[in-house]
Amino acid sequence: PELRALATHTTEAAAAALANGMSQVLDPTGRVRLIGGLRAIPGEEGREALTEAARRDPSPEARTAALSALADMLDGGELLAVAGEGLGDPSLLVRRAAVGLFSRIPPGVGLPVLIRGLRPGDDPTVFAVASEVLAPSFREFADFALRMHDDGDEALSVVQIARRLTHPDLPRLLPVLARSRSPEVREAIASLWTGRPDTADAASLAALTLDPAAGVRRTAARAAAAIRSWISAR
Repeated sequence: PELRALATHTTEAAAAALANGMSQVLDPTGRVRLIGGLRAIPGEEGREALTEAARRDPSPEARTAALSALADMLDGGELLAVAGEGLGDPSLLVRRAAVGLFSRIPPGVGLPVLIRGLRPGDDPTVFAVASEVLAPSFREFADFALRMHDDGDEALSVVQIARRLTHPDLPRLLPVLARSRSPEVREAIASLWTGRPDTADAASLAALTLDPAAGVRRTAARAAAAIRSWISAR
């Protein structure tokens, strides 16, 4: 396919040769190389081939390469759709790449799709990438957190992101989440304060130590001990 592309006389024909080759090359490394060629050639045919590869190529490496290529070729609703679909990919490699695409999407549009597409139990590195993407848009992130249902997967994903965020206003957001109707969310906030004692709110933590859920009380007690140690070490 690469040789056929080199023998063509127009960029459209070159893109077509590489796109057709995606279904002919069985080696994933070869398809990744073809994706690199398509990335360098502007045009609708290349974008369509890359979108198809991002969605259906059997190789996680090829799907990841296609997503990275599309970051420079798509915008608006098309990029949002591809990124949103990538969040549900079975490959951790692809999901991390999909999260990274949201840095190119306005937060008012992309942030709700990103948080709703995350899985609360996903690998920590996924949430680490999400926190990097959302850090410049903390105000929008906080507004979303205050408007969402406080007892579902969205709330748990918000806590996972908050665990990795550094912002001066973060301590003001966490007490609101600590009043969630969900014991899982309340326990997640107590766990966050265990690792981030600098963000803890004394009154909210005290309330969690008296929580009706035993798991929340145990985690809150560990958070209180961590905060005492942190204060003593300062």
